[in-house]
Amino acid sequence: MGFGLVIAGFVLLFNPVLNVIDLVPDALGFLLIVIGLTRMSFFIGKVEQARDLFSKLAMLEAAKCVMILTIPYASGSDIVLQTFVFGLGEALLFVPAVNYLFEGLSFAGLWYNASAMYEKKTFKRPMNALFNRMSPLISRITKKKIRKHPERVNVEWITYVREQLIFFYIFRICATLIPELTELQMYENIGDVTAFSRSLAYYKPFLYVVLSAIVLILGIRHIRTVSSFFKAVRNDKPFLHAMEEKYRNDILPRDTFFIARGMKQSMACFSASVFCCIVVTIDDMNVLVGAISAGFLIGAAVILKRYIPAAKWVIPFAAVRGVLGLVNMVLQYDYYVDYTEEAVKYVDKAYTQYYRLAAFECAEYVFAAIAVILYMFFLLKAIKAHLAVCGIQHENAMYSKRNRDIETYNTAGGKLLLSTVMAVINFILAGSYHYIMVNMTLIVVINTAVTVIWAVYTWHTVNVINDMLYNKEIQIF
Repeated sequence: MGFGLVIAGFVLLFNPVLNVIDLVPDALGFLLIVIGLTRMSFFIGKVEQARDLFSKLAMLEAAKCVMILTIPYASGSDIVLQTFVFGLGEALLFVPAVNYLFEGLSFAGLWYNASAMYEKKTFKRPMNALFNRMSPLISRITKKKIRKHPERVNVEWITYVREQLIFFYIFRICATLIPELTELQMYENIGDVTAFSRSLAYYKPFLYVVLSAIVLILGIRHIRTVSSFFKAVRNDKPFLHAMEEKYRNDILPRDTFFIARGMKQSMACFSASVFCCIVVTIDDMNVLVGAISAGFLIGAAVILKRYIPAAKWVIPFAAVRGVLGLVNMVLQYDYYVDYTEEAVKYVDKAYTQYYRLAAFECAEYVFAAIAVILYMFFLLKAIKAHLAVCGIQHENAMYSKRNRDIETYNTAGGKLLLSTVMAVINFILAGSYHYIMVNMTLIVVINTAVTVIWAVYTWHTVNVINDMLYNKEIQIF
């Protein structure tokens, strides 16, 4: 049921993180957890909620990986802000995700006769032991009798593991943030600065080393705790057999359920591809290179091809767009490291480099437009094919499936047509961006506004299609 992938995913969270630099990307760990929870999420509501939150965590961690590119251009306060924002987002998602996961496992254990996860185990409380050792000294200082705390506690295994998971992850977030907070000291503006004085930022490397060592020690404990628990759950044969029977008997026969899931995933990837078309510039360079958007579109096409084989023709156009996006990233760096747009009017070398970049970007957006138009065309074909098998399959005097299908098809087709028109306008403006920019800097605002409007409308279109057709097949369970 995917417990092996869940173990691997949680294990990959063991390492310390320095601001936004994660040597073992958490995005990979959360992705493994999402894949591992997929089957259980089909028939356990709380696990489905946990899976959705872990999916959001995977996307957040992927965004963190992208932010590594901004470190050379970021000041100390910028890195503090990045670390705080990502840490806060991780905490707000991880805590409820773990709670939902263990609530779902607890429900499943009761329903499908689990035993391993409910075992009572005795665990040490090292902080209580340390407090008890120090209590005589504290009593002498305060002249009050100090009540001792139990050094061992007997609790259900599932409760202990949930608490330890949350504790470790929150501690790791704090250990990541604390060294960066030293940058907030107004060292040069407040107090006396002498040759022997040191700002708090001077101690940042020391804090990195100490806190990373503590995280690694706790990480080893984290690995042991998670691995032993989920291995025991995976080896609980009656529990695992009952869930596999539920999956085989009640989930697998539902073809439309898997169609709906696949189409929702495809359209989610397409929406992500559109949002990644928004230009985010740092020092005149676009951070969201075309390869990112192309990658999401290729993923959407690969899923769509299960239902419409011709959707494979989206992939080569998107792949060429991705390659051109990487080429344009290099050309942007080569140009903007030495020149601005104004240099085109005065420097011959800048003129040559700039219009070479403009030509390559124009070519990139031509391929991007073709790929998006093809995807929307094949998406509409898939919707038409699925109308025949999804929804209520009988007609009566009060309900006409044929009329309902025509209404759904026309609504989806109209919205996809408008989205296609917006896409064409967006890519025309994007392709001509560098040609217009020389004489009209307002094109930056216009281009961004058009892309944002297209992205929001595409997201709205996807939600309407899901509400009218695919969500109903998911809600059966």
